Amino acid sequence: MSLGRNEVHPFAWIAAVGVAVLAAWLRLDQLSGQWLMDDEWHAIHKLQRSSSYSEILSSFGVADYSIPLTAFFRFLAETIGLSELRMRFPMLIAGLALPVIAGAWAWRALSARTALVFAFLLAVSPMLVNYSRTARPYSLTLLFSILSVFLLLKFLRGGGLRYAVTYLIVAALAVYLHPITAPFFLTSVSTAALYFFLKGATGAWRNTALLLIALMAAVSLIVVPPVLMDQAAFAKKMASSTPDLATVWGALHMWFGTGWSTTVVAAFTFALLGVKRAIERFPELLALYVSGIVGILLAILILQPAWVHNPLTFARYLLPTLPLLLLLVAIGATDIAERIGAQLSVYAVCGAALLMLLGSPLPALLREPNNLTLHSFYQFDYRADQSLVRVAMPKKVEGETFWDYLSNFEPGSLKIALAGESSFESYANPAVLHQPIHRQTLVKLQTGKRCGGKRNGEAFREENIHLRNAVSLAPKSELLAQGIDLVAFDMQLVGQGIGAPENYFSSERYQRYRSECVLWLRQNYGDPLLATPFLLIFEVSKRVNF
Repeated sequence: MSLGRNEVHPFAWIAAVGVAVLAAWLRLDQLSGQWLMDDEWHAIHKLQRSSSYSEILSSFGVADYSIPLTAFFRFLAETIGLSELRMRFPMLIAGLALPVIAGAWAWRALSARTALVFAFLLAVSPMLVNYSRTARPYSLTLLFSILSVFLLLKFLRGGGLRYAVTYLIVAALAVYLHPITAPFFLTSVSTAALYFFLKGATGAWRNTALLLIALMAAVSLIVVPPVLMDQAAFAKKMASSTPDLATVWGALHMWFGTGWSTTVVAAFTFALLGVKRAIERFPELLALYVSGIVGILLAILILQPAWVHNPLTFARYLLPTLPLLLLLVAIGATDIAERIGAQLSVYAVCGAALLMLLGSPLPALLREPNNLTLHSFYQFDYRADQSLVRVAMPKKVEGETFWDYLSNFEPGSLKIALAGESSFESYANPAVLHQPIHRQTLVKLQTGKRCGGKRNGEAFREENIHLRNAVSLAPKSELLAQGIDLVAFDMQLVGQGIGAPENYFSSERYQRYRSECVLWLRQNYGDPLLATPFLLIFEVSKRVNF
């Protein structure tokens, strides 16, 4: 079938629905079984240590938490109760909406083929999938940043006060959710104001300048009070890290969603080929969007926020770069495919889109069951040899023979409660190595009520926090009633030198936790089913005869 450049393939609508379904599947897959991970705990810790909303609203904290999200979580805890899914729900909605909204815009602004490739790339982007499933604000702020540029452009083209007000609301929400987005909005409006000033368009310049003043006032009201009320916390996060070329190279792997440098080079080539057509089709939109990205980059270079030398942090702060790059890839790939010839163009476009999947971490994440898809083992750096988390993991799986024995059971038929890790941070949790072997369900075992004292990374029903993927250490009968088959106490000291001080792992507090919990388990569960120097397995259900 021969199709012109602007003609829509008869199956385009079916393909569009397929891409939307694919995006939804990747974002929803096993979502209800995911442990709370890493930075998701920051908001929980703030809730546990705050007696009122004013304590939440008065500081951004040293361990970053989003003020409005944390306040929302407190509201949920005080009303219907807080759970993993309820925490993640706003980000999930934004993550589901982005491929659909962006694809629909590209369909109208470019072509059906370009739109389908663009929506597909957004759908399968590991970073976007991850942030759609994570109780952190990034999925929301990305969607708000994109929407804001369209609202701003509407206002600049004479759309009236309603677009200005809507823009201010969207921008203010994004900044409050994640303050690093403030430069995106300030710079894009400043760029428009400068353009009108240099052009001599007095009326347009005055209106844009008024919008800029209103935006600056809104940002100041949001950012300044918490900073002034907790200057020490703010100071600890600044002037501590600087990105370099290695950071940028790593960030490109994150944005393109691959661990393969070859794929990055190919994708970047497609993106370069798409620049000319993008400038021709929507120059104003592109100028506003790129200026916003430049604003965030300048803020990073000036403020030097903590951890920004890591590709993941740098890529996350500059997250608006990701959809722009994927859009340029879609444009470039479509143009090349169409030059090949009408008969082969559809196949060429599909091939170019599938090329982007080479080196993707998604196949490993889709194994079932996988309760640890948010683990930093998968998300810190898609390049296995460059990931500090992967490098720090043990080269040999502790208790591998036992885990291999469990693989004889139907996948997901056993439930293992796991404790013993030295930190709530995922880099200290080696379970990510053995779950692919045994393919059984893992839940977090919270020990604070029985041994070792209260620990970070634990939350209980008495706090109105109802974690679906965690159980509290209790006598056998209670865990058996919750469907637990085995208790694993893993004492491997993993992740030294990544985030915690070297001496943390040998600290008196951790040693006390370890000795008290081992003693409690032996007293209440008897001799372990398996005992190695760093791993104890206790039987609960008598289903496992090892």
